[in-house]
Formats: sequence, structure tokens, C-alpha cells
Amino acid sequence: MYMAKNLDAIKKLNPDEIKKYRKVVLDYIGEKEPEAAEKQTASDQSFSFFKKVDGIKTNKAAGQKPISKNIPEKLTPVRDNKINDLEKINLEKAKYQAAEKTKAEAARKWQEKLNQEEKEKEEKRVAEENRRLEKEKIKREKIEQEELVKKEAMEKAKRQAVEKAKAEEARKWQEKLRLEEKERAEKRMAEQSRGLEKIKRREEKKRLKLEIKMAEERAAEKKRLKRRQAIKKFKKNLKNNLSESFRVNKNNIIYNLLFFITFLAIVYIIFCLVVLRFNAGNNFIGTISRFLPVPAVVTSQGIIKHGDFQVIKDSNYSSQTMVEKRNNLVLWVILKNLRQKYGLPDNAPREALAIKFIQDEDINQVGLSRIKKISQLLKSGSEMAQLSKYADESSKAVYYSREDAREKFGPAALDLIVGQVSDVIFRDNGYYIIKRIDDKNSQLGLTYLFIGALTLDQYASEKLGRAKIFILAN
Repeated sequence: MYMAKNLDAIKKLNPDEIKKYRKVVLDYIGEKEPEAAEKQTASDQSFSFFKKVDGIKTNKAAGQKPISKNIPEKLTPVRDNKINDLEKINLEKAKYQAAEKTKAEAARKWQEKLNQEEKEKEEKRVAEENRRLEKEKIKREKIEQEELVKKEAMEKAKRQAVEKAKAEEARKWQEKLRLEEKERAEKRMAEQSRGLEKIKRREEKKRLKLEIKMAEERAAEKKRLKRRQAIKKFKKNLKNNLSESFRVNKNNIIYNLLFFITFLAIVYIIFCLVVLRFNAGNNFIGTISRFLPVPAVVTSQGIIKHGDFQVIKDSNYSSQTMVEKRNNLVLWVILKNLRQKYGLPDNAPREALAIKFIQDEDINQVGLSRIKKISQLLKSGSEMAQLSKYADESSKAVYYSREDAREKFGPAALDLIVGQVSDVIFRDNGYYIIKRIDDKNSQLGLTYLFIGALTLDQYASEKLGRAKIFILAN
């Protein structure tokens, strides 16, 4: 079995491999290789032996026949020699394998050393690369920092240029404003000079007119003085004559005068009774009653003439109760007195009278002073929102149609422009100051301040509560 294994192992080696292995073994053991002829002979013998031992294959090159597996006894010494050679070759092969293993171990260690050196070189290269990248990064950051500094410097210079331009523009604007203010001041001074000149000429005209008037008055005074002296002289003469005549006819004159006055009083009373009794209209008595005051109603507020009473009766007077008649008559007298006070015609509408009544400082002094003070504050620059606490009523933005605005504030509300504040608006219930803020959806945006006042109706109700009345006519 051992022989077969060796043969199988030897059969797998070719001459080149044997030569190679032999050389390795000889190098390992420190021996030199025999001569080429001896090596060739040994090799040929070994090779021939291999061929002879192998009973399966034949040596084609030598033209030998296949060697039988059963070796003859006469070849036994040769076989032993060959076996020794094989053992020697196996030994050399083992040595060669050991050497190869040693060389492989040395090669592995060398490879490991090379790998370690390569690894160190790689690490060194990576470190160098990292240092290079770090240097490049630092250089790039430095460049970026320099660029950032340059950019900031440029931006700073740009801002400074802009600020300088703005400062220059502001200076030019200030200079322009100064020149404009100077021109306005010169214009005002010129206007003031012209105004002073006009005032001077006006004063001169007034002085001349006054001197002329004074001269005329002095001339008139002289004429009046002469006339008074003449009248005084005439009165004196007349007084002396009358005194003398009165002294003579004193008692007769007094009696005649008393009789005449009594006669007139009786005639007037009878006339009044006739007018009141028969309700004279367009006849002769009625015509006279238009010139002579015939009292038809006497009240604590005044009297109602017969003609006015007839006009009052033409309305729904007959369908009223007595209390309503008395109140309407007293109210008519109150309204008539107010129309006469304000210089309004007798047929003036009650709305106009109510507006005049609101403006009456004798009656609404407190309300008028409050609204005038608020108007002065607004003209001096105060805001309406700040002054709302001083008003009886105020509002923020409220949107009115033109008809509603006219009805609440009057036609003055329609003439305002956006942002304009009105003067004091007098309405029948008090005083308004309005401001137009904006328009929206064809409506006027208004805000207002309101101060209440004593109204005409309140005044009339107060007077009616204390009034007394006597109705003389039917």
C-alpha cells in the first residue's frame, strides 16, 4: 500500500517539477548540484524507472512496451535502488515542501510587512491628504474671510455713500426749505408792508372823513345851537303866554281834558264790545279793528288781537277741547313774541324759529359757550377723539346716505371734503361739529360731536305750565 501511494505521488510529477524540487532541496541543505550529465542520467534512469514501474502507461518516446505490474525477481535489486531513489526524492520533496512552507511563511510575513507598510503609507498618505485638505480649508476660509471682509467693506462704503447721498439730499432739502421760508418771509413782509400801507391809507381816509365829519358836526352844532336858542326863546315866550292863559282858564281846561279822555275810553270799550260781539269781518267796523288793537285773548305772555284770533279760529279750533284751545293760544303768543324778538316774519316756519332759538345766547348761553370752546380747540389742532369726553354725544365713523346726512346735519354736511371739519352746525335740538373721513359704497363717512341745548319745545312747555289766559271773544 505504501508503495502504491508513493507511485501514485511520483506519477504526478513531471521532470521539470522534479528538477525544480531537487534544486530547492539542494539549496536548502547547502549542497551543490551534480554535473549535468549525471543529473541527466539519473533523471533518465528515474524517468525510465517510473515508466517501467507503471504497468499502465508506456514510454512512447523510447518505443518501449508497457511494463507489467508483476516485476520479475531478477529486477529486484534494481527495484530496491529505485525505491531508495524514490524515498530520497520523497525526502527531497518533503524538504522542498518544508522549504516552500518556510518560504510561504516568509512570503506571508513579508506580505504582512508589506501590507503593514502599505497601511502605514496609506495612513501617512491619508494624514498628508487630511493636512493638505485642512490647509486648503484654512486657506479657503481665509480667502472667504477676506472676501467677506471685502464685501463688508464694500457694503459699508455703499452704506456710507447712501448715507452721504441722503445727508446731501437732506441738506439740499433743508436749503430748499430755508429758501422757500425766506421767500415766504419776504412775501409776508411785502404783504405786511402792503397791508400796512393799505391800513395807513385807510386810516388817512378815516381821519380825513372824521375831520370832514367833525367840521360838518361843528357846523351842524352851530345851526342846532342857533335853532335851540330860537326854540328856547319861542318856548319861553309860549310858556309865558300859556302860563298866563292857563292861569286864566285853568279849571276849564282840566275839566275838558278829563271829559275828552273819558269819552274816548267809553267809545273804545263800546267799539271793542261790538267787534267781539258781532265778529266783524270785512265791514267798516272790521276795517277799523285792523288799526285799533281789539284784544280777543289776554294772557300772561301777551295779548291776541281780534284779527289774529279770527285767523287762529279758521283752523281746527272749534274741534279742540278747552285745554287744547288755551294751550294753542298761549303757544301762539309765545311763538309770536319769539319771532318779533328774532326779527322773523309772522309766517316764518317753525323750523327756522327753532334754529334762531338755539342761537339765542340769553337762553342757551351754556351750550353755546361749550360748543364754541370745542370749535376753538379743533381749529388749534386738537383731535375730535380727544374732545369727545367734553361732548354730550359723539360717534366714530358712521356712514350716511346723502339724504340721511342732510336730514340729520343739514345741507352743510354735503359741502365738506374728506378730512375737513365743519363749523358749528345749529340744529333744532342742539349743536353739531362734524368731520368727513371717507366715502364707502356711495355713502358719506362722518364722525361728529354734539352738545345739547334747551329746545323750542322745551321752552314752550315750560312757559305753558306757568301761563294764565283770559278769552274775551267767542
